[in-house]
Amino acid sequence: MTAALPTRDPADLGIPPTPAPLRVVPPLPPSPRSDGLIPVRLSPLIATGDNLDAASETCEATETFVDQQLIVDYTGALARRTAAHIRDGVVEAIPHHHQHPAGVACLRCAVLGAAGHKTLATTLLEVMNSTNADEAWNNDPKVCTDVKMISRLRRLAISSATLEGLYGPHWAAVMLTCLRVEHADFELLAYLTRRYQPSRVLMVHTRDSLAAYHLALVCCPWITRDGRTVSAVARNAVGVRLAVAIATVAVGEAPEWLDHLPAPAL
Repeated sequence: MTAALPTRDPADLGIPPTPAPLRVVPPLPPSPRSDGLIPVRLSPLIATGDNLDAASETCEATETFVDQQLIVDYTGALARRTAAHIRDGVVEAIPHHHQHPAGVACLRCAVLGAAGHKTLATTLLEVMNSTNADEAWNNDPKVCTDVKMISRLRRLAISSATLEGLYGPHWAAVMLTCLRVEHADFELLAYLTRRYQPSRVLMVHTRDSLAAYHLALVCCPWITRDGRTVSAVARNAVGVRLAVAIATVAVGEAPEWLDHLPAPAL
């Protein structure tokens, strides 16, 4: 005689539910201005008293415009300045894991040391990476020399199409927002993300939004206005929320609270 096992509800077996599929949506169609100007809305916070949580947005928002060609020109100028630093042997060593040969300049150190903005430096490294001038290329003594790095940086063609290939049709808005982030005070960013951006989950997964997400993580500051270094835990908590917000800028859905960021420093 065969004994039949009792029928049980799958929920009783502790089987985890099937996760919901990721929401993958195509980017919105571009709608650039014919004059190439990118609108930037500024709405500063007005604090009442000593309590920052009592801040109220009572100041009327203003709108300014930035020529997107400025971003292209500044990125190209950074490439030429990096080439000059390598040529003159004034590359500043930045603390990170170095694998390149001792007789070859570190491309990452050269770009970051020559840049005044992390947004432009990160973008230039991404452009170099798209031309196969990546970490592996920099680490191979058979194909990478200082002369070849200088030549590639000087001949690098950077245009609006190049940057659109990185961050999508809303590339200028993404880069301008990141320029505003790295110019902002960390306490302001912590306050804004705590109040307006509670979610740490990226819901829109496109190539453009993921590139913007990475750029925002890099550009989140490590230093407070009084010169203190922010702990990695605090910085990452703010950086992830910022990255989620700026990822939506890449698909044309910028959160309104980003208007409270300072003007981009260009």
